[in-house]
Amino acid sequence: MVRLWPVKLDTVASRHLATALPPWIDPAANAGPGEALFSRAPGSTGAGVLSAYRALADAGGLTAHVAALLVASPQSTAADLDRLESVRDRFQGVPHLSLPGIKIFADGVLEYPAQSAALLGHYHNSGSQGAMLLESDSFKTLVDAADARGWLVHVHALGDRAVRESLDAVAHARQQRSSGIEHSITHLQLVDAQDHPRFAQLGVIAVMQLHWAEIDNYLLDLVRPFLSEADFLRQYPARSLLKHGAVIAGASDWPISTANPWEAMHNAMTRHGPDGGLNAAERLGREDMFMAYTLNAARVMGMSSEIGSIQAGKQADFIVVDRDVLTVPVESLKATRVLQTYFQGQPVYIAQP
Repeated sequence: MVRLWPVKLDTVASRHLATALPPWIDPAANAGPGEALFSRAPGSTGAGVLSAYRALADAGGLTAHVAALLVASPQSTAADLDRLESVRDRFQGVPHLSLPGIKIFADGVLEYPAQSAALLGHYHNSGSQGAMLLESDSFKTLVDAADARGWLVHVHALGDRAVRESLDAVAHARQQRSSGIEHSITHLQLVDAQDHPRFAQLGVIAVMQLHWAEIDNYLLDLVRPFLSEADFLRQYPARSLLKHGAVIAGASDWPISTANPWEAMHNAMTRHGPDGGLNAAERLGREDMFMAYTLNAARVMGMSSEIGSIQAGKQADFIVVDRDVLTVPVESLKATRVLQTYFQGQPVYIAQP
């Protein structure tokens, strides 16, 4: 995920802007090729791509920060975290690599024919509510155990029932201690209105792929026929969450969808795609999106004191772009090109003329 924070630089032409470049989060760094993440077996000590990150760092080629999360099996118990700890221990101290916590899959996806996202209501064609991948008590125990270790928890939840149970699990951990860890829930395709204020109340960051907040054939064919029209239109309730005090962070879910943040910003600001609009009332503003892809994204990784904005005491990670992204029309914003990338103050990419 690329993240941006605009600030004028006197050393570049006025039509160019420099923007802060925090790291990306690898949400399944311990997963092997072709591994089924939704049904990952407990007890795995596989290292996935972590060895590749270390080799790249040793060769001086890791010119970005990577926050690597370890996938915990939905069948994991608190004891299984000891095995994940053994994986983390093997990669501590690798330059530019941090291992801040775990990823948990709470449910599946909303689209037909899987329809495995957990709903408070029902899919019209089957009458099913989808399925949670974790029992409620086990979910609470696992999140609590991670929180007690000082690990952040990043939860995959698309259906509104999965979102509610994810918030319930964090609430349980908050009742045990005030860890100060900002846990997060990602995707948030459906969120019940009663749960909008709970993100701010519980200190949970809403990580959203707002490139998906458009109507296209995918939604029209695989989602719309199986939900009520009200539920269909309330997908990705970004403005509603923001109005209730939630911190919104930008994300890509690459390689499922593009990692281009400018395109995601465009869709979040217009809520319009090739086949129409998806609830214009949920549009976010330009400043909201810059915050989502910079400082708020750094918060998801627990690194906001080091990166996410250009200011004294933080690392000089930034990019130079080809237009004034603060003022160009939204349609022009999505075509923004990166001209230069700097990591810790050193150039690591220069675009070809």
